[in-house]
Amino acid sequence: MKSQLDSYYLSGAIILKYGEQDLLDVTIRDLVDQLWAYFLNLIEKAIKTGESETYFPDQPLLLKMKSISNDMLLFEIDQKQKVLLPKLDFFESLLKNAKSFFETMNFILEENCDYEYELNKIDELQTKIKCM
Repeated sequence: MKSQLDSYYLSGAIILKYGEQDLLDVTIRDLVDQLWAYFLNLIEKAIKTGESETYFPDQPLLLKMKSISNDMLLFEIDQKQKVLLPKLDFFESLLKNAKSFFETMNFILEENCDYEYELNKIDELQTKIKCM
C-alpha cells in the first residue's frame, strides 16, 4: 500500500455522519490530509471567534461553522446542507479522527511525511475544548 501512495497528493474522502445523516461521503474527494488540516483550522477559529469558514483544498466547496449557543454549532457545507450539531461532541469526534488519520499516515509513510505540526495542534485543540 505504501508504494501506491503519493505523499504530496493524498487524494481521498472524509466520511462524516451525524446519526443517519451523511454530511460528507466518498463522492466528495479532495486532498485528504489538507482537508483534515483545514478542519483543524476551522475548529480553532470557531473556538476563538464563534465562527469559521474555508473552502476545500482543491475545489470550490465551502465549509462553515458557527456557534449558535455554548452547546450547539451550525455546520454548513457549500451553502446547500446545514445541520445543527452538539458542538463539543462534533469537535471531539473530528479531532479524534484527525489524530487517527495523521498518526496512521506518519506510520505508513514514515520518512516521506511529517504531520507533527498537525498532531501538536490536535493536542492543543483537545485541551481547549475540555475547557469549554
